[in-house]
Amino acid sequence: LDSGASYHVTPFRSQFRSYTARDFEPVCVGNSQHCAIMGIGSVELTLPGGSTKQIKLYLCVPILGH
Repeated sequence: LDSGASYHVTPFRSQFRSYTARDFEPVCVGNSQHCAIMGIGSVELTLPGGSTKQIKLYLCVPILGH
């Protein structure tokens, strides 16, 4: 699975299978806004066909959910 993304992000803490709260430098998103990263961990995605893939180094950026 290669998404081509520099970072994988989600605003939803509940999606993480593992999670560590840490302070990071803000991440710059597509509209050039700098957003605070609240933590890092892994997320399990369900792919078409029902298989799953665990993505590590997922960033939690809560403001993206607003």
